[in-house]
Amino acid sequence: MSAEHPSIIITVDGKPVSGVFIDRLISVTITDKEGTTSDTIDLQLNAGPPFLAVPRKKAIIAAWIEGEYFGAFTADDVELKCLSYTLSIQGKSADMRDDLKQHRNRHWDGATFGQVAQQVASENGLVAQVDPEIASFAGKDGYFAQLSESGLHYIDRMARRLDAVFAIKDGKMILAKKGSGATASGNLLPTLIVTPPMIIKDTCSIKWTERGAYKQVRAAYHDTDEGKRKYELAASAPRGMAMLTLRHQVANQQEAKRVATAKANQLQRDSMTTSVGIIGNTGARGGATMMYAGVHPEADGQPVIIETASHKFDKGGGYRVDISAKTKIPNAGGSGGGASGGDDYSDIA
Repeated sequence: MSAEHPSIIITVDGKPVSGVFIDRLISVTITDKEGTTSDTIDLQLNAGPPFLAVPRKKAIIAAWIEGEYFGAFTADDVELKCLSYTLSIQGKSADMRDDLKQHRNRHWDGATFGQVAQQVASENGLVAQVDPEIASFAGKDGYFAQLSESGLHYIDRMARRLDAVFAIKDGKMILAKKGSGATASGNLLPTLIVTPPMIIKDTCSIKWTERGAYKQVRAAYHDTDEGKRKYELAASAPRGMAMLTLRHQVANQQEAKRVATAKANQLQRDSMTTSVGIIGNTGARGGATMMYAGVHPEADGQPVIIETASHKFDKGGGYRVDISAKTKIPNAGGSGGGASGGDDYSDIA
């Protein structure tokens, strides 16, 4: 792979523009993300003379780098500057559809979350791919309610409660375990090994934090049989000392377990964060596992999940990727459950 001159193919509304594109290219940045926020593209072109045609708003832009498909994008903002002439095109993932953002009021009875996701996806011309464990969640007696919110917002909100990644890419509504390094279908994304020769000087930063280093997280629920408050526990940082009690009581034991586990997992992910700029590599993708090798003994071999990978090419600086990542959790889960206690609620950090 050539960091200076990668193979880049761009089409607009299905028509290749690669020849003109490379001649006129100032820069291209494609940002690939793990979760809900849509992937983006930013093109900067020399607009002439001779003058380039200005693409229509909502034109579909597709992009490949080194033969790897990076998705389709809808042109949202097109700006032409004159004397000198430059054309800026910014777009978001073409699958972030406007109809998915329409607000609705409805509910489901006796359903699983997988069935709800399948219906929302089908209504919007998408195919749902949902991790089996996430799909099996049934809430309180299979009741789900979408109230004055869009399908996009509702599925996103539920995904956060279930500690899942929600993304819409390539015509698919994807719900996968957060930080697993796998797709919703269970296929592992290739691990990116970052070594010193790949790293751009002065771009690598690794941060460990003890803020939020709680040993356990607990969530309260009301036991209707015994008529009292109980708690479900989830293990968090093994070296932590304190317990974090979540502020809000939830409906039942199953929900309490999921909420506590989601928060414990979040705290573990935040315990180590890293950012790094590397020589261009198409293997850096949102949601993939990354590890350092030969960088520093304290960092080498510790798996992290890529949250954002921004692929940028310009003729002056070549091809590079800027990565941000957080700790990967080997096995999400927690222990305990059912112990009653007092009202020492703390804020959710």
